[in-house]
Amino acid sequence: MRARPLTATLLVLAVGTAAACVRDNATAVWARGETVAQSLAEQVRAVEPGASVSLESVAPFRWERLFILPAAAVPPAVLDSLGADWPALARRAPANRPDATRLVFLARGTVIAAAALPPDAARLSPELVGRGYAPGEAVFRVERPRGETPRLVR
Repeated sequence: MRARPLTATLLVLAVGTAAACVRDNATAVWARGETVAQSLAEQVRAVEPGASVSLESVAPFRWERLFILPAAAVPPAVLDSLGADWPALARRAPANRPDATRLVFLARGTVIAAAALPPDAARLSPELVGRGYAPGEAVFRVERPRGETPRLVR
């Protein structure tokens, strides 16, 4: 008779562990990305106008593709076109940054980092948003319009 309660207990533990792993993976994805967002913001503030910033050098991990997504809701067709394992949490900016542009890094078809880049850290030129970049292509020039937040352009 003791087998049933033990089986039920093991099942509950297995489900709880699986849920924690998914949550921890999503948290790790955002934490990894936030490191990039902070480093990018620091580098943008530190360089002279006209200098280039490379996201390959800013990211402390290997990635194969970077997608820059708008702060507004991203249509499912765009998400599907990425062709990646896209955790639900990575589909939107964290609740405390709904106006932030998303930087999404992929490796082997999986989202490995996602960052919310707030507009007060750096703005991205509209032609940069909604596209994917290989590491060598993710090099952007810094502009500093007088009295405005620095802007990254191609």
